[in-house]
Amino acid sequence: ACGAYASQSLVAAGRPGPITGLSTVLENATTVSVYWSLPADTGRGNGAADQGEPITGFAMAISYCDGPPCTADTAASPPSYATTNGSQLSHTFTGLIEARTYQWDILAVNAAGDGVASPVTQITLFFPSPPQSFSAVVSAADGPLKVRLSWQPPDNTGRGVGSDSEPLVSYKLLMDSGAGTFTDNAVLTTLQESLAPLELLQAFPAARAAPYYFLVVASNVLGYGPFATNAAFASEQAVALPTKVPTISATVVGVRLVQLAWALPADTGVGDQSRPLTKFVVERASDAGFTTSVATETVAGNLTALNLTVPSSGTALFYFRVRAHNSAGEAPASDTATEQGVDLPAAPASLAASTPGERAVTIAWTLPADTGVGDASRPVTGFYLEAEVDGAVFDSEVLGGSVLSRAYEVLDHLKTYTFRVYAENDAGRGTAAATVSQQPAILPTEPLSFRATVDTPLNVRLTWSYPSDTGRGGQAEAVTSFLLERDDGPSYPTPVTISDSLAACSGTSCDVQVAFATERAAPYYFRVRAANFLGLGTGANATEQAVALPSAPLSASAAVVGPRLLNVSWSVPSNTGVGDQTRGLLGYTLQRSFGDDSFASTIDASLSNTTYSLLVPLPSATPTLFYFRIFATNDAGAGAFSATAAEQGVDLPSQPLSLQSLVYGPLTHNVSWQLPDNTGVGDRSRPLLSQRIEVKAEAGGSSSSSFSPPLFLDEPSLLPTQTFYQLTGLAQGMVYFVRVTATNDAGTGNSSAPALQEAIALPLAPGTFTASVSAELTIDLSWTVPTDTGFLQQDISRVTTFILLRSTDPAFASGVSANLLEAPPTPTALSRVVSPLPKGPRYYFRLYTENVAGRSSGFASADEESISVPSPPLVSAAITGELEITFTWAAPSDTGLGEGVAPPRALTGYVLELAEEPTPPGAPSFSPPALSFNETPSATARALTGLNKGSTYFARVRAANDAGEGGSSEAAREQAITRPSRAALAAVVPDGPMVLTVNWTAPADTGLGEGVEPQYPLSDYRVQVSLDPDFASCAVACPVSLSVPNGTLSLRVDSGLSEGLFYHVRVFSSNVLGEANASGTLSEHALTLPSMPRSLTAVVSTHEERAILLSWLFPANSGLGGQPCFAECTPDGRRNVTGYRLQRLETTTPADAVAAGTPQAPPGAAIDFSGATDFSVGGGGLNLTDPLLAK
Repeated sequence: ACGAYASQSLVAAGRPGPITGLSTVLENATTVSVYWSLPADTGRGNGAADQGEPITGFAMAISYCDGPPCTADTAASPPSYATTNGSQLSHTFTGLIEARTYQWDILAVNAAGDGVASPVTQITLFFPSPPQSFSAVVSAADGPLKVRLSWQPPDNTGRGVGSDSEPLVSYKLLMDSGAGTFTDNAVLTTLQESLAPLELLQAFPAARAAPYYFLVVASNVLGYGPFATNAAFASEQAVALPTKVPTISATVVGVRLVQLAWALPADTGVGDQSRPLTKFVVERASDAGFTTSVATETVAGNLTALNLTVPSSGTALFYFRVRAHNSAGEAPASDTATEQGVDLPAAPASLAASTPGERAVTIAWTLPADTGVGDASRPVTGFYLEAEVDGAVFDSEVLGGSVLSRAYEVLDHLKTYTFRVYAENDAGRGTAAATVSQQPAILPTEPLSFRATVDTPLNVRLTWSYPSDTGRGGQAEAVTSFLLERDDGPSYPTPVTISDSLAACSGTSCDVQVAFATERAAPYYFRVRAANFLGLGTGANATEQAVALPSAPLSASAAVVGPRLLNVSWSVPSNTGVGDQTRGLLGYTLQRSFGDDSFASTIDASLSNTTYSLLVPLPSATPTLFYFRIFATNDAGAGAFSATAAEQGVDLPSQPLSLQSLVYGPLTHNVSWQLPDNTGVGDRSRPLLSQRIEVKAEAGGSSSSSFSPPLFLDEPSLLPTQTFYQLTGLAQGMVYFVRVTATNDAGTGNSSAPALQEAIALPLAPGTFTASVSAELTIDLSWTVPTDTGFLQQDISRVTTFILLRSTDPAFASGVSANLLEAPPTPTALSRVVSPLPKGPRYYFRLYTENVAGRSSGFASADEESISVPSPPLVSAAITGELEITFTWAAPSDTGLGEGVAPPRALTGYVLELAEEPTPPGAPSFSPPALSFNETPSATARALTGLNKGSTYFARVRAANDAGEGGSSEAAREQAITRPSRAALAAVVPDGPMVLTVNWTAPADTGLGEGVEPQYPLSDYRVQVSLDPDFASCAVACPVSLSVPNGTLSLRVDSGLSEGLFYHVRVFSSNVLGEANASGTLSEHALTLPSMPRSLTAVVSTHEERAILLSWLFPANSGLGGQPCFAECTPDGRRNVTGYRLQRLETTTPADAVAAGTPQAPPGAAIDFSGATDFSVGGGGLNLTDPLLAK
């Protein structure tokens, strides 16, 4: 039989179905809540409704797209996940962002796993877009100072354009009375915040030019979006009615056409003129009250003028006014303007033409009978005038309305002119015209062929003919008279009338004779003018003098101008007929007689009035004279004879005699000769005028005597009696040919026979003259042959001698020697040694060359000093570097001219010799020297490097000049060393309160090497103390350096230390080259005295009879003053003490002074420890047992 059993039924569950009732709620701008219900089948219904299987949880995935909607083609963000438990049927998502589309995928989970995913649900979150059609409008219907604001709903209320599924919450309407930024609360006003209505009529207390700014923004559950992107904007002014038009005018501008013009109102509605007007309304009436025949015209608001046609013309007025309109309404009417209707005027009346003057026509007229309004009451504005000639208009112009005439000048008097005149008024130019014609006239032109002539002495004849134009072309216009005048000036200031009629005329020719009482140089001015009806015409002018017979010609002379040829000349008579020479002559007559000054028989020649001389050939050249006289002829007849002139007939002179040319000096010749034996009249009785010398230069050796150009000299103006001439400036080496000719009045005769001579120059100075020192107190002189010895050759044979002079004065003003050269020089003897000379002076030498022409003008110069060799220099030695010695020397006190002479003689160099000896040195040996250097004259030192350490070096110097080397100097010496080695730091120990003592040992090598004796002396030691082990930082205190003299090997540092600080010390040794490297570093505290031990107790020992056990504690300050310990430290970081000193005093103490076994001093009494016993205790001990004490 079976026992009892337990049982349990199990149902296999499937996965849950999709959730149901999925919905979303937008909580705020960034939060959405998602709600759902359990699946119909939680896992047991196999697709049928069965919620028996528990749901263990829900899983959610959320992703988004940047813009609605999310599609298969839209890239979504990676999903994020969330879960809830099985009983939670909602979930809230936060941190959402506007304008993103979010999608959810939610599934239920049971024990079998994930269920079927829910359908995708998405929501797009936006702020509403700007409201549409937002406007701010001022209208006449609403009236002034009102703005109507209206708008339409946005096209996107939150879930995309075209969707209205997201309800709006409200509209906010704001006004900004400032700059329109909508950020300044001080000028920001909320006008309306509601969902309806979608308009507002806003009233304003006053007009304002500055606009008001408005925005409207819609809100949904997200709230109001940013103004910049989600608001609509508008602006408008607060507008009142415009003021009235301030001015209006009416002007006629055409036939029955009136132009109205007006100004803008001072206020177009916003307090100024910035607001545009919408229009103007213009009214026209026949009466001032605008009740009769009223008509209106509308004009755009930006226009301020209008042309209006009126219905009629006449004297009656039309009345006009205008009203301004803006968007708020109509302004009051302007003031009234009036004007007539005007037609064109009629033609001017009474047009006539006249000839008031030469080439002039004047026309005149009167006003039209009708000036445009049916009578002449309306003024005309002007007259239009046309002038016509030859069928063409040559002038047209508009004249003022008050002008009733016009004068034309400078017209052509040969033509007829026609003139037309039109009247003009405001309406325009009249169509009818008046016409008149007229030919101008001129004064007669000047009479023709007016002449004034002399035909007898003191009588003038005047003749002329009629003018070519007597007034209107040709001679048709009548001449009324001829006015004939005479005056003394060309401008006729005081004319004298000779006649004023037509009596002297026959036909068209006129003739008048005028007689004068005496001759006169100043001309008389004659003028004749014809007259016609206009007056006197242009004058014809003529001048003439009152003329007598001429006086005799002046300055008659006869001059020889060629062989047997005379030039007879004269000048104008002093009176050519009018009292002076201003009157022109008709001609001259010349008479000649041979040997007869009475002119019984003459040869006559007639000459022109411009001839004042005549060449007269003569038949012979003898001492006998020819005689000449002249008379002049003018318009009045022949004048008086001149004075008589006489002259000989002359031939050319013969040639000069006995010409010779001799050398006178360097490049100089003297030329001499005799005068010709016939000077022109067969003997020497006729003086010569001048003589001429010609010189031709030819190259040496030429025998040519041609005097063709170019000539060296051509001097044509020698004195007539001269027989000597000196030629200078000749060219060296040239041959000069000379000839002389004589000249008299007839010309130049034949030249003399030529003479010749060679030009010789002085030699040049010697070339390349030098002076040099060759030995002590000796000067060597040398030179070369001159490049030119006087004959264009460097030929020593042409030199006769050299002259050598010496002086200590550079100007050779004193102390000049005689010629130092005695024998004539040869080509190989061009030098001289001058010795001995006294030491010190500078000697100056001049060298001249002499040839047959004399001594050279120039000289060669040279100078030199007489010197000895220099004295020894002064030499010193100095260590200038490791294994480096510099030897320095000064110039000798005597460089060759003597001690202290300035300026000193230039040296040619130095010789430096060196010797090396070991240390300690022996006597130096310079035979031979270890090293030798030739130094320049400017050198004063030489540095030797790489020397042998420890050796001693000796140097001596010799100076040299042109005379040779001087003696050697005293030797200077120095050792070759290095810097010392390191000093050895021995100890740094406290040596009292705030005192450290530093001890060290000297370096093993002070510069010459280890173990070398004697050692090279050190300069000093430098001890450096620092808180920084690297001796660099100044954070607490900068490192301190202390100098210690050589020979001292310790230093007590007793100042500048601070309690308890840890100091680092090192030592530097120095010699003349500087410091060695630093020693090693030792460190120590700067200690103060320790404070007293603490808690000293004394108890009777329990282990030993007659013994007292003393104990105490470590001092509170063991010397560091609270600073950290770095050396000699206790385990707890304090400075060790080196020991304790214990004093014991035995005394008898009253019993009442003992308490608890510890002796104490009586109250107020000090214990005197003089005579106490001292015990020493090591620094590590803190107790002591004192045995065997007295009981």
